[in-house]
Amino acid sequence: MPKRKKQNVVLYGMDTLPDEILIAIISCLTFKEAVRTSVLSRRRRYLWRFTSGSIELDIHQWNGNSRSRNWDDVNRFLRWVVRVVKLHQGPSVDKFIVRCDFGKTSPYL
Repeated sequence: MPKRKKQNVVLYGMDTLPDEILIAIISCLTFKEAVRTSVLSRRRRYLWRFTSGSIELDIHQWNGNSRSRNWDDVNRFLRWVVRVVKLHQGPSVDKFIVRCDFGKTSPYL
């Protein structure tokens, strides 16, 4: 398999801004949009962790709008919520919302 040639990358626009300014801009987005920016470049991969503002986590957005979810789906979602909380290192969180309907999937209901 041939080796990939390293390409010279030309920085432009937002890529030339310091991380602090990018984090301030990303903090103005919804949490979902902020996390989505992590795929735009390697440099932006972890910047969402340092945002401030609101964190809203909704099982319907995480798992699509599917109403048919079982206890395993809910359990995976809640483990993901814990992982997000552990990874977030921002200076503050103004609002933290977790939306998860257990419905009849819970073995405790």
